[in-house]
Order: sequence, then C-alpha cells, then structure tokens
Amino acid sequence: MDIINNQVQHLADIEKKYSLLSRNEILFQSFGYDLQISLRADSALFFLYKKSKLSESQFEQFPFFPSEEDDQPFSFKATSKVFKFIEQSQFKLLPKNRLPASPLSVFGTRSKHGESYFLILCLNNGPKLAGFYLLIFKKKINLLTPQLAKIWPELSGTALKLLTDEEQKDRTELDVAERDTLLKIAQKLSSSLKVEHILQQMVVALREVVQYNMAVIFLINQETGKFEYEIAHGFADDARDRLHLKLNQGITGWVAQTGKAMIIPDVTKEKRYVVADKLVKSEVSVPIKIGSKTIGVFTLSSIRLRAFSQQQLQLLEAFASSASIALQNARLYRQTLQKRELDKDLQVAKKIQKALLQRRLPNSEWIQFSAFNKPSKQVGGDLYNVLQLNNGNIILSVGDIAGKGVSGAILMATLQAIYRTEIRRSLEVNELLELVNRQFAETIEVGRFATFFHSVIQPVERKIEYCSAGHNPAIVFHANGTHELLDATGIVLGLMKDAKYSKKILAFEPGDVLVAYSDGVTEAENDKDEQFGLQRLLDVIADANTKNPAGIKNQILEELKLFSGRTVHQDDITIVVAKYKK
Repeated sequence: MDIINNQVQHLADIEKKYSLLSRNEILFQSFGYDLQISLRADSALFFLYKKSKLSESQFEQFPFFPSEEDDQPFSFKATSKVFKFIEQSQFKLLPKNRLPASPLSVFGTRSKHGESYFLILCLNNGPKLAGFYLLIFKKKINLLTPQLAKIWPELSGTALKLLTDEEQKDRTELDVAERDTLLKIAQKLSSSLKVEHILQQMVVALREVVQYNMAVIFLINQETGKFEYEIAHGFADDARDRLHLKLNQGITGWVAQTGKAMIIPDVTKEKRYVVADKLVKSEVSVPIKIGSKTIGVFTLSSIRLRAFSQQQLQLLEAFASSASIALQNARLYRQTLQKRELDKDLQVAKKIQKALLQRRLPNSEWIQFSAFNKPSKQVGGDLYNVLQLNNGNIILSVGDIAGKGVSGAILMATLQAIYRTEIRRSLEVNELLELVNRQFAETIEVGRFATFFHSVIQPVERKIEYCSAGHNPAIVFHANGTHELLDATGIVLGLMKDAKYSKKILAFEPGDVLVAYSDGVTEAENDKDEQFGLQRLLDVIADANTKNPAGIKNQILEELKLFSGRTVHQDDITIVVAKYKK
C-alpha cells in the first residue's frame, strides 16, 4: 500500500512540475535530460544569461522548479571572469578540486558527492553567450572531446531554437498582459485628483504588478527639495520611524538622485542599504519621473531573497510612468485650488489695504493736493498720508517697505497703524519718527525695514519741517525756478530701535511745489535697463511746475509710461504732490 501511495505521490509531483512549464520549456528540459543520459552524467543544469542595464547581469537557473529546499532559482553574477572561465573550460572534464579556485566555486561546495567532475557546454547565439550547461558526474569518465566538439554546434543550435522560441512566446504573452494591466492601473490612478488618494491607490495597484511584503512611497518636496515619505505599507510601527531618509541616504536616496531604478537581490550585501525592518531580504526601488526630473521614489521590499526580476522591474518602471502622470495632474490641480484661495485672500488684502490708504485728500485753505499709488503686485508695501490738523497745519508722509506682495503689505499695515496712532501726539517731527521707529523695530523680524519721509507743512508760517528715515529725497520746487532736495536725516526704520533723527526746516511760499515719492518712480526701467532717475524727475517737475498738483502728478506718470514702454514695473509706485496756492 505504501508503495502505491509513493507512486501516486510521484505522479502528482510530475503533474505539478510540468503544469508550470510551456511546451517549449518542456522540450528544452527534455533536451537537457537527453543530453545528460547520452553523456552518462548524473545531473545536468542549464544557466541562462540575463543582461540588465539597471543592475548587475547574471546567470540564472532555467527552467526552475520550486521545491521545499529552494523557492528561488539559483543565480550568480555574470562577471568577465565567469565568461572567461566558461569559454576556456568548455569540453573539459573538470575535477571538483578545480572549482574552488574558479568563478564557479559555489558548485564545488554545493555538490553532495565526494569526488565529482563537471563538464561545461556553451550555448552561443552568434558571437554572444546565451547560457551554458553544467553536467555533473559522480566519477571520472572517458570523454570523447573531439567527437563532442564536432557535433555540439548542431545540437546547441536545436537547443537555442527551443530557447529563443520560448523567450519570444513568453515576451509576446507578457507584453499583452502588461499592456492590459497597466491600462487598468492608469485608469484607476487617473480617476482621482487628490495626491493622498493616488498614493493609496498606488500601494494597492502595485500588488497587481508584483508581490511584495512592504512598500513605501517618497515624494520630493518641490519647494524645499527635501525627501518626504508620504505613505508606508506593511512596516511595523517602530520601523516606520526609520523611514525618514535624507535625499542622499540609502538606496532610495541614490535612486532619487540618479533617476535610475535598482534591484537589491540581497540587502545584506549592499552597503548603501539602510535597515528599516530586519525581516527585509531583498528590495526594488524605482524613480517616479516627469521627463528627466525625479519627483519621487517607491520602494518594494520582500522577506525572500532575490524576490524581484528584471521583467518585473520593467513593469514597475511602466507603472511609475502612469503614477507620475497622475501625481503631476493632482499636484497641478492642488496648485490651482491653492491659487484660487490665494487670489481670494489677495482680493481681501487688496480691499483692506485700499481702505488703509486715503481715498479723500484734505481741503485746505492754502494747499492743494494730489496723490497716486499703484502696487507692482495685487498688494504692495508703499503708503502715504495727507492729514490736516486742527491748527491748519498739514501732515504729509510717504513710506516704502522693503519687500513687495503680501509680506510687504502686512508690514505696511503695521507701520501705518503705528504712525496713525502716534501722530495724534503734539511732538516734534524728529521725536515722532524716533517713537515710530522704536515701536516698528520691536514688532518686525530682524532684517526687515522701511524708508519713511515725514513732514509738517505750516502754511501760516510758510515753512516745512521734516525728517527722513533713509527715504528718497522729496523735492521742493520754488516759484522762482529753484529747487531743493530734502535728503535723509537718519537711517531707515526698523534696523536700530534707538536710532536718532534730526529735524530740518525750509521755506514753503505761495506757488511752491512739494513732491514726495517712492523709489518705484526713480528706479523704473526701460527695455535698455536704464533707470528713470532723479534728474528726469526734476526735469518733468520743472516743466509742469505751473500746473495744479493733479496736472504735475499726471505729467510724471505720462513720462514714466513713455520711458518704460512695455517694461513691467518691478516696484510699487507712489507720488504725493502738494502746491501752495498763489
């Protein structure tokens, strides 16, 4: 009864073994068995050469039948020494003691027989080695080398035909399966426009491509350039803490920097490998690229040695292409939403800033006014004030924050709030500026600052008192044709909270004109990279001196437009004109 059971089990093993093979694989296996019987060898193995551009080429056992002892085909690196040894040793009966000193030394140690001999027969595809047979003999035989060498080319041609037909058939079937699988995956990934959902789908979809135990996906932050792991699967909680890698760290970091995929058959033999989970035996790491730019990397790990093949790698690279398109679309969609939100915020900020700037200028018995403000972006960092006091005096000021856009607008609002609060005090112009500077310096970040021109026009006394914190020189054009530049009387606001400023006084008579402005006027450029400059501004004011404030302002703006042409202004522009009525 036991004999019958053994026979049944043996037949079942045969059925299981050959059900895994195609017709050509069975014929190729049969050819090897007939070769073994004909040469009276005790066993025969064939090793197929597998070339790779992405990792080390190798010789791999073919066909392979998984067993309890071995669940992976035996393979070894295809080095130049191996090629040379194989070519030199063909048709020679090699004793076991010859192998330890050769590239095939592993077979000497794997052989279970005390005294063994080996015979190598090459399978050449033209000038290239497609693989080789390794026949094993328990004892020495009389090998008819000349006869074998003579007949082998014809025999090897038959074996090569079986091999190449099988490879072509497998490749065609695999191509069809790959296209079908990748099409389904691409449809799944493109169905979402959220990065988080796509990453989750990637982890699931990868199982349709290759079996793995752990997976981790890293994305490169486009703003900081840093490596950030976004999602991990299969790792223990303590292992997840070790997944925070730098861009130059580990195999994943190397793949991100080089843009090249990599298979690690045995992680213990790779120096660059960073241990995240001690159960990992092999892994494959693939870049996610848009064109030539790497935007991320996914790494699959297995608890088995040599778990990933070159064919699987090619499929994973195709998967990465589909994933990159989906991720890029999701990122662009997220950026669009963020831009919409930012545009909304900017519109609100624009309204707030517009409310902070004066819409109406005072109606003075002695002085006429006109003002203009245009930020280079939706919001800016320039400010101005024209305020009439109860005694008839006029406060006129212009400020310019270092920085444009939202950050400049925030600082502008801060400075405006401080200034508007402190001008209620009856202080000298220099004392007021020192107080504003102290509060502003205590509020802002180190390195931020503002230029500021503060003046008090006193029509009754016919004079101007002013202080300037590093601001562009305001201009007073007198009715007699002369002019004066109101230069800075101290450093910019915000750099030194204890800074001191001096007060200056000059005459301001009927017919005189005061023009205060920001550097966006004098630093405006044309297509030749020339600046408008102070002298052009003086010439324009001299020419328009007889006009009212609005006419002077409009002529400055018109000359700026003619000068700049199509060149976009890179800075905010502010102009305030005051003219003493005749």
